[in-house]
Amino acid sequence: MRFLKQVTYGSLYLIVFALVGLGVYKVYFYETPTCFDGILNQNELSVDCDGTCIPCEIKNAKLETQTISVMRAGEGRVTVLAKVVNPINYNATFEYKINILGTFNTSLQSLSGASSINEESERYIVIPGIALNKDDVSKATIEITNAKWDEDSTTKLPEVELRNLQTVVTDDGARITGRAFNDSLDIIKRVRVTALLLDLGESVLGASAVDVQNIGVAQEKAFTVFFPKLDAELGQSEVETKIFSEIVQSP
Repeated sequence: MRFLKQVTYGSLYLIVFALVGLGVYKVYFYETPTCFDGILNQNELSVDCDGTCIPCEIKNAKLETQTISVMRAGEGRVTVLAKVVNPINYNATFEYKINILGTFNTSLQSLSGASSINEESERYIVIPGIALNKDDVSKATIEITNAKWDEDSTTKLPEVELRNLQTVVTDDGARITGRAFNDSLDIIKRVRVTALLLDLGESVLGASAVDVQNIGVAQEKAFTVFFPKLDAELGQSEVETKIFSEIVQSP
């Protein structure tokens, strides 16, 4: 009987000490699992992603930059064209910085901005009419920063409908006219219409953009995208166009 009491009391003491030790561990040593601890825990399928954390596709995603070029845009002016590609099935917002370089990689001008891109698509960033001589420019570079993906893969970025598009090519340049229609339930304060002129081989001949301001609900506004004189002398039937719209969020 005495031995049984000793075993019972000993077990109780062990339980108490274990509980005290567990409490001390939880208070002073235990780290709650997070999505940033570098450990495969919780219900993660890979380290710090999936399960309760962000999708692994987003965690490892990176926007790709392609086709950054500097084109002549009339006397003493250039246009910068950059292509950004989103390789994953989530849309994203991002910021960018473009550096225009001259001889010996000296910086001539830096330009910053923000944009957005739908899932598995491309976005053309066009900055027209920069006051630089084309002969003074050697190249341009682009850096993408602060890319943020929407974790809901079903959402789409809002866009406007572009209607009545027409392209006119003359000896002095080209222009694309059309109307931007707002079919949303809110006033759209600013829409950027970006256009590319292509030859029949789909090489870019020119790029330009224009902003359309304050389009009311169920209203449309006319726009014209102007292009300076093209280096190549092509007729109307030898030119194709690509045109895009982007609702620009206020800073």
